[in-house]
Amino acid sequence: MKAHSAGISVLITLYSITFLLDVFWVKHQGYAGLDPWSDFYIKGMAAYGFLFIISWLVAPMIGRIFRPRGRTRVFDFFAVWWIFATLMLILLANEEIVPGRFGPSNPLSIIISIVLLIISFALLRFIGFRGRRIGTETEMQKNGAKRPKHRLILAIVVSLVVFFGGYQITKPHIGGLPETAVEEPPNVLIVTLDTLRADHVNTYGYGPRTTPHIDTFAEESIVFENAFTPIPLTTPAHVSLFTGNLPQNHIVFQNTSMFDGKPVTKPDGTYYENTAIGTILKKNGYRTFGAVSAIHLGRQFGWGHFVDSLNEYEPPFESVTLPQRTCFQLAPFRFLAAVQRRPLNPIRKSDNVVECFGEWVRGYQRHQRESSTNRPFFAWLHFFDVHLPFDPPREYLAKFDPDYRGTLTGAAGHVERYNENKEELEAEGIDIDRYVEHVNACYDAELLYMDVWFGGLINGLKENGLYDNSLIIVCSDHGEGFGERGYIGHNSGPFDYEMRIPFIVKPPKFKSPGQRITEPVTLCDIAPTVYDYLGIEPAIRMDGRSFKPLLDGTAAEGEFDWPVPGMVFLVAHSLRWEDRQIVRFLDREKEEVVWSYFDLTTDPGAFNDLYASEGILPEEDKLTLIKWIKDTGADFQYLSLQAHEKEDVDEWTLEQLRAVGYLN
Repeated sequence: MKAHSAGISVLITLYSITFLLDVFWVKHQGYAGLDPWSDFYIKGMAAYGFLFIISWLVAPMIGRIFRPRGRTRVFDFFAVWWIFATLMLILLANEEIVPGRFGPSNPLSIIISIVLLIISFALLRFIGFRGRRIGTETEMQKNGAKRPKHRLILAIVVSLVVFFGGYQITKPHIGGLPETAVEEPPNVLIVTLDTLRADHVNTYGYGPRTTPHIDTFAEESIVFENAFTPIPLTTPAHVSLFTGNLPQNHIVFQNTSMFDGKPVTKPDGTYYENTAIGTILKKNGYRTFGAVSAIHLGRQFGWGHFVDSLNEYEPPFESVTLPQRTCFQLAPFRFLAAVQRRPLNPIRKSDNVVECFGEWVRGYQRHQRESSTNRPFFAWLHFFDVHLPFDPPREYLAKFDPDYRGTLTGAAGHVERYNENKEELEAEGIDIDRYVEHVNACYDAELLYMDVWFGGLINGLKENGLYDNSLIIVCSDHGEGFGERGYIGHNSGPFDYEMRIPFIVKPPKFKSPGQRITEPVTLCDIAPTVYDYLGIEPAIRMDGRSFKPLLDGTAAEGEFDWPVPGMVFLVAHSLRWEDRQIVRFLDREKEEVVWSYFDLTTDPGAFNDLYASEGILPEEDKLTLIKWIKDTGADFQYLSLQAHEKEDVDEWTLEQLRAVGYLN
């Protein structure tokens, strides 16, 4: 019986800690977008209860392995430790191996794990010594001693689970935003609409109705008509946004690159701190939060270092029968699914991002009230709907392409076939022009769906009094090509369909809506602008410049002027003026440099290369680009040796990157 009791003690402790770790995980992540808390609690307890009953049945066998004769007290004591240590290793493997949960980039969760581990060991130590002191049945009867109250211990543990579970977990919805607003100083909200090209937004002149809510926000804000990314790729573009530096100065060039905020010293001694907005704002009293939808913007790539809470997307395993948002948080099922390498669904829609943000702000505001503090917040929301793969809801796609009957879809693999094997597709009788139209329609349908949830975000802020006193910046990280040069995707060339982005800003307490600014800006200008608005002196080097003077109408003549630089790493450098563009391509197969020149007044899409057709290449523009490459240290031969790549990318992560069109 003692062996059975020891096994039960171990199992109670193990499952209680597992469940509490999941609760702490939800709390630390700022809510991971689970089902309503009651569903999570009921299904979670049911799952753990089932596993507990099964384990309870085999507990005697486990105990007898280490105490076969039932009299050896030393092994009775050590059996508890040995069994517990073995099962705890499984638990820790569960919590540590799954990327983004408990790992080196999340020290707080490691501390919590260690503390709970120590508590549980202390509990078992007490039980072990209690059992040794009481002794055998006869001795207990003689001494009048009683058995350890395992049922009482179980009741206490269950009570704690109920308390923590009920207190920490609440139902997510946009209406759950706080009831009152933080007035001073202003909050900062940055929304990045990944892969959204400017000319598919109605406020930038697009015909089909794709962005009614973004348009409404634009009417209440300031629209920048000429905004550009320095590089058309998600990770390096976002690093430029948050540090204010060009890619050659933060040394992040790929989606598998690490962003750890490390400084960079250039050959000429120039020092770039590469400190992110969130880090600076935390030092100035801000509570910080991020919700991202792409794995390469998660903790394992360094992105958790500059916000208090980073809610990153963990793609659910489709094979698990419980609802996806619940099952992935239940440790045993998550671990088993990870071991079996089930298929992945790599898409996180904007509805989930908005719900997570709503829940985080609700907790933030509750903390504000309970602590009587007036700390503003900085939040970054990353929407991924219009990125590959394109799989919009049917009712949305029907608005743009109801008659499509082709076999190819917006899946990443199908798009790759178009990019690599057009002749093969034509041989199969596929109309590739019609396919491009369909992909374009899928993109617009995804955009319309994302726009609905963007509208929900803005309306929620307004209804709860948070809108007026917030600096809100809405932009994209890059655009997307739809067959313009026989390619669907991005990171292929420094042209407007990839480089020109929507860029809309609402200053706090803004009273002059409807403005449109034609001066050029880039993502590098966001960080210095945020500091300027908040009156913060970051004392760090940045390539960007504050565009607050443009918003205030105090900019000097020529202060914001062309050209705008851009690059595609190891492919091309570019300078774009308002009326022309010069591009320096690096042909790696031929090991030669190829120049191109475009007149954008007559060729706004930059398709007619005047240097190739007529030999036109203004020497002054060419020298200006060469000087920019030299002065900023943008030479690819040098940069290729400096790139900071993550070396230990596991296959689970690579599968997700492939699913969204990378690593093909």
